[in-house]
Amino acid sequence: MATKYQPTLQELPELMTVHEAAEYLRCTRPKLYSLMADGTLPSHKVQGSRLISRQQLQDYVASTEVKKSVHTKLQEVVEEIAKEGGAD
Repeated sequence: MATKYQPTLQELPELMTVHEAAEYLRCTRPKLYSLMADGTLPSHKVQGSRLISRQQLQDYVASTEVKKSVHTKLQEVVEEIAKEGGAD
């Protein structure tokens, strides 16, 4: 099965529609609207359509990667503490 080409963030247009941004993030449009509604992902309303800038999308992706990294590190620390506590 052939995989669909996934453009890099730099290859995306400067302003994206909700559909384009959702396709890049591989999430649903309702999920993206939810992120915009709660302020997690800023957007601009232009002539009745929501547009997301490439920079805002890049910032969102970076913030989620940091959260995942922190969560992973925290998980490692918890596991290490559990191992040390179990050795007594």
